[in-house]
Amino acid sequence: DGVKVTVFDANNSPATQVTQLQDIISAGGYQGVLLQPIYGPAEIKYVKQVIAHRIKVVNIDQILGTKYTTDQIQVKGLAGNVVFFPSKIGTQLATLVIKACGSTNPCKIGLVHNFKGYEPDVAISAALSAHLAHHPNIKIVDQVDGLYQVGASTTQVQDMLRGRTRVY
Repeated sequence: DGVKVTVFDANNSPATQVTQLQDIISAGGYQGVLLQPIYGPAEIKYVKQVIAHRIKVVNIDQILGTKYTTDQIQVKGLAGNVVFFPSKIGTQLATLVIKACGSTNPCKIGLVHNFKGYEPDVAISAALSAHLAHHPNIKIVDQVDGLYQVGASTTQVQDMLRGRTRVY
């Protein structure tokens, strides 16, 4: 119905995504942007510029802002915001771990990060650890980096299960 979609792939580079936002402004002709921010805090300034050019922006998936404990809009003028918030994921993971471990003592677990040290991942881990702190029988004995890749994550989990850190 006259709608044209252009997909921009920043290949997991926040700098490339910022350049793409600038290109959208420069090119003109865009009425809207569906943005899945790679690193929200670095993109706020540029999203505001896009909005200032009367281009609608809907944020999806990742937080566009600095607060990882809320799913509320953090950039004035967004047309929409459909996201998960990392601290809730950490709480949900903790609930599942607590249920799975039950009364097993000790219950040693391994944690596969998306990107170890990446701010949303840090918020997930912090919420998980905070909830597990109330369950002394549960110990995180290994943490690995999955790099958002199935192959890397599978290898890391296989290494854990083979006894590198006796996760069970």
